[in-house]
Amino acid sequence: MTAGETRERPDGLDGPFTTRQLLRLDEAMRLADQLQTPIELGRALATRALTRVGAHPPREVLADLERSVELIERSGFRSDVLNPLATTMFLHCVEGDVDAARATRDQARRLGEELDAHRETGVVGAWWIEELTGEQEGDREPAIDWLDDHDLIKRRWTAVLTNRRGRAAP
Repeated sequence: MTAGETRERPDGLDGPFTTRQLLRLDEAMRLADQLQTPIELGRALATRALTRVGAHPPREVLADLERSVELIERSGFRSDVLNPLATTMFLHCVEGDVDAARATRDQARRLGEELDAHRETGVVGAWWIEELTGEQEGDREPAIDWLDDHDLIKRRWTAVLTNRRGRAAP
């Protein structure tokens, strides 16, 4: 790709990624690695993994996510672990691995409850799993003060999964 080319966004959101944006992500990872800031490198790895879901081999994406969790845990910002856990659930859902998605969702729920942070991660995971199975994932949805209508937010999150599954590499 050249500097002026764009790539369809793998996250299902509107607007393309530009080569420049992808290069900035790579540069952020290099700087975080050079400066030895595990939190920033962990966050960057999680972001890179998200861009690769459905377009790269799952084992490569999982390797980035596992390294991301390790770095974030080491940094002490434990609530940030929920970001790579959300991407891990997303990967499992894109791949159609409901059991792995449920296990990761349960892990995210436990961590969110323990830290009283980002409880929406488990909720979104349940929505994705419901989208795959067509079955209700239980009534464990915690009270969350969503910034918009609950049903509208749910449709947005499930649309991201549907869009990515439609573009995933065979």
